[in-house]
Parts: sequence; C-alpha cells; structure tokens
Amino acid sequence: MEKFLGKGYHLYTDNFYNSFELTKHMISQNTYICGTLRTDRKSNPKECTKAKLKRGDVISRSREGVVVAKWKDKRDVLMISNLHSLQMIEVTNRRGEKKMKPNIIKDYNQYMSGVDKADQMVSYYDCLRKTIRWYKKVALHVFDIFVLNAYCLSSKHGVDKTTSLLKFRELVVTDLLGDRLNEIVPRITNNSVHYLSSIPPNEKKKLPTKPCRVCSKTKRKETRYECAVCENRPPLCVGECFRMYHSKE
Repeated sequence: MEKFLGKGYHLYTDNFYNSFELTKHMISQNTYICGTLRTDRKSNPKECTKAKLKRGDVISRSREGVVVAKWKDKRDVLMISNLHSLQMIEVTNRRGEKKMKPNIIKDYNQYMSGVDKADQMVSYYDCLRKTIRWYKKVALHVFDIFVLNAYCLSSKHGVDKTTSLLKFRELVVTDLLGDRLNEIVPRITNNSVHYLSSIPPNEKKKLPTKPCRVCSKTKRKETRYECAVCENRPPLCVGECFRMYHSKE
C-alpha cells in the first residue's frame, strides 16, 4: 500500500492482517481500513471477544477512532474498522429475503467478495489433510485453486454452464485417471464386493452410531458405519473389525 497511503483510499483486509494497532496507524496515514478480526489479537476489547450473543445480536466498542464489533449470524463474526460508526441496515440477499446486518458487514461483503468467495468455494471440497510436510499442503492448495479457476472458466465459456463444482471436480478426477479408473475402482456386481457406508440419519440424530458387531462383544464400542451389502447391514468399525467379520462369514 506504500504508493497509495495518504490519499484517502478504502482498504479491505481479512483477519490475517488486521489488528487494533494497524487500524489506528492507518488513521495517521489518511487511509481507511475495514475487515475481519481474529479474537486473540492484542488490544482487542474483551467485552466484544467474550460476549455470548444470540443470532442477530451485535455488540461494539470504539476507541481512538477505531470500532470493533461482534455480530452473531450462523456463527460469531468479529470486525474492525476506522471507517464506520456502527449501524444496523437492511440488506437483501440473492433469494430476495431481507434482514438486518451491521453496515461494517455489508461493506466488507461487498468489497471483499472476490477474495472471500474464492476461499469459500475452495474450502467446500479442499484436499488438505494434516501433515508434517508443509510443502504437500501448499501443493494441494495450489491444485485446488487451479481446479476452481478452471471451473470458473468452464462455467463462463463452457458448453454446460450448469455443472456444479463437485461434479466438475469428479469429472477432472475421472479424466486424469483415464483408463486406469477401471483398474483402481472395483465394480460392485452381484454383491461380490462388500463395502462400508454411513449409517443413515434418523429423527433423533444426524450422525447416529450403533454397537460394532465384532468388538462390542468385549468392550463398549460404537461405530458410524455398516456393511451396505450384508444382510441386516451389520454395524462395523473401519479396518480390523470389517475384515474379521467378513473372514468369519
């Protein structure tokens, strides 16, 4: 921002950058800044960070020209700005529904939408897994971005513009595997291949569990999976219990 400071620009940033000290410093640089804020940053007002809010509630604190606000939507959202005085305004979403939002949230969503939307779409089906080899996470994240960019281009210029992101990713995987797909993925014919599937949700639980047919005989152990092929769909733990049960059968 060095070339743009002192000219009255509005800067929108995510929580990787923001802090009370930075926002205050930008006032002296004649630059407005607004964005999301991490709860553990130094000088955050504890009245905001520790407040327990109900959906739609908002709380804010201001000091030295800096406003910190916390708003509860589906989850808590912490914001910081030297541009706004907090106000609740009516906004209309894509479905035509009207609701009240803080003006800080409304402006942030409007001007950060490009960056935030990309991160949001990548997060839906990202390939990242825990690993001590950091370069693997970087490579997988870059690959996720490649796929998302390809999906955006396909949605705009492709023949079928209604394909979902999930379906597009599946098509990419299928195309990359090519002829090897039949070798890697066994075809389930005549119930010859047994496999585990999640126990379907019921009225009481979205993620129900049942006692494992093998290990629950010796210890109290429940599982979220069952054999989709066996009669009565026996609940089984992934791995050894699945192997032992089908060895006995």
